[in-house]
Amino acid sequence: MCMPKSANLEGIRVTYPRFIAFPGARFRFLYGLFCYLACRHIVRKQVKEGGIDLIHAHTIMPDGFAALLLGDEFNIPVVCTVHGSDINIYPHESWATLLVTKWALRRIKHVIAVSEDLGKKVNLLIGSREVKVIRNGADEELFHANAKSAARTLLGLPDKAKIVLFIGNLLRVKGPEYLLQAVSHISSSDFLLYIVGDGRLRDGLRAQAGHLGISARCVFVGARPHEEIASWLSAADCLVLSSISEGFPTIIAEAMMCRVPVVATAVGGIPEVVKHGSTGLLVQPRDPVSLGEAICSALKNDTNIRMMVDRAEEAARAELTWEANARKTVDVYREALANAFKCDGMTPREANTGYRLKRLFDLCIAVPAVVLTAPVMFLTSILVALFLGRPVLFRQRRPGRNSTIFTLLKFRTMTQEVGPDGELLPDDERLTSFGRFLRRSSLDELPELINVFRGEMSIVGPRPLVVRYLERYSSDQMRRHEVNPGITGWAQVNGRNALSWDQKLAMDVWYVDHQSFWLDTKIVVLTLWTLMTQYGIDEPGQIGSSEFLGDGRGRMETAEIGSCDQGPS
Repeated sequence: MCMPKSANLEGIRVTYPRFIAFPGARFRFLYGLFCYLACRHIVRKQVKEGGIDLIHAHTIMPDGFAALLLGDEFNIPVVCTVHGSDINIYPHESWATLLVTKWALRRIKHVIAVSEDLGKKVNLLIGSREVKVIRNGADEELFHANAKSAARTLLGLPDKAKIVLFIGNLLRVKGPEYLLQAVSHISSSDFLLYIVGDGRLRDGLRAQAGHLGISARCVFVGARPHEEIASWLSAADCLVLSSISEGFPTIIAEAMMCRVPVVATAVGGIPEVVKHGSTGLLVQPRDPVSLGEAICSALKNDTNIRMMVDRAEEAARAELTWEANARKTVDVYREALANAFKCDGMTPREANTGYRLKRLFDLCIAVPAVVLTAPVMFLTSILVALFLGRPVLFRQRRPGRNSTIFTLLKFRTMTQEVGPDGELLPDDERLTSFGRFLRRSSLDELPELINVFRGEMSIVGPRPLVVRYLERYSSDQMRRHEVNPGITGWAQVNGRNALSWDQKLAMDVWYVDHQSFWLDTKIVVLTLWTLMTQYGIDEPGQIGSSEFLGDGRGRMETAEIGSCDQGPS
């Protein structure tokens, strides 16, 4: 089925932007960027015509990532709801997808999860942060108990047989193969399994049913329109979910409102609503024997099952309606809008579109660079451990934008050898030929791409110097902290450590006043030339650069102290 470019749904115009997607999961980390580029002209047009107050994205990748970039560029607050696979599955397909997922989750201020379990997993992924739990709901007007005979007549289903119902996409994560195995373990033959949904596993599942000898009991219905699902639920004697992973499936709330017994696997947010023996029956995932037994129990329709259905319907109508979902979501909207124009300490310079585009420029370079250089970084880390010892990474607190302190990451270039007095040996004795190679090739700078991805640095900007220099800058020199520090900069392509401190700091301030996309592009190109010529790596007569004392003065400085202190580069 071809998706239309636009549609009108209940009086609301809906646009379906197209963006590039590749088979498999290898390039999933780029989809957020592609989605942003596809949506940008649509959002820009709407901003000009009538304005946009808020963006609500569903799933963190690619939608939340794209929404974050759009919100940054057009100064629009962003809310994102995570649903399940975007936290449970996609981030674990590749480290690049994990990296971009974490970045987006940390940057979006208002995150909603469809279950408590999913909210906890967000915190496990990125550390503690506030996540609002708002479960999916069901349409009370559409989903309610109808006469079973009438529903079966409408759908052309047999009137006497027991009907077990599966509704969902035919994907591995939904575990349909375990459901078929469960059916094969049930000795009774007076029931039929109707599978409503479609997906790439359909043909394989048909073949599995034939192999198990249950083809006569399995009916593959295919995808059906949403408004027809209520009739399927009313016609069923039992709904089964055999999922391996979930957020919180909406079909559970819909089945409860239609008074259908629910048998489900205890994954994700399902046990938060389906209480075993109280509002449904739970089994462990990938356990077809237990699943078959639970299906048999649900089909008995005895007093316990009828009481379970009563409690389930009551719980669903109290907490799992779209009206309840909407009330809680609107509260999040109000909170997001109330904080929409608080700058969080950002300068006016940062709040403009130019700053947002610079962030996009950084990501367009950093994301592919991290992927392409990953083998090099892996090999370098092994060599550093072998020749210089551990830790492999050098970490040091450096001042960034608005003098905010962050942790700079680099590969170590010196050993930690000490003399008889317990003090570190001089730099020239600790800097091995391998360490010198890392510095001359600038391979030691590669981990700074992680700082760029976190938003602590940019590709281009003034180099991050040590914290103690902050009190030594003049008021004009201090302006170098109005922008993100960079991996490379105007001073780095015009002499680097061969320049005096006055010259370097003056160039930093000049860059702040003249930064643009074209200047950044020029600096990136010049950086490649500088890397080849290796000009200005060290100040003449010493390793690294001299200590900045203020007023342009300098004295000899150690380039690397211990395992976590390194001078400016």
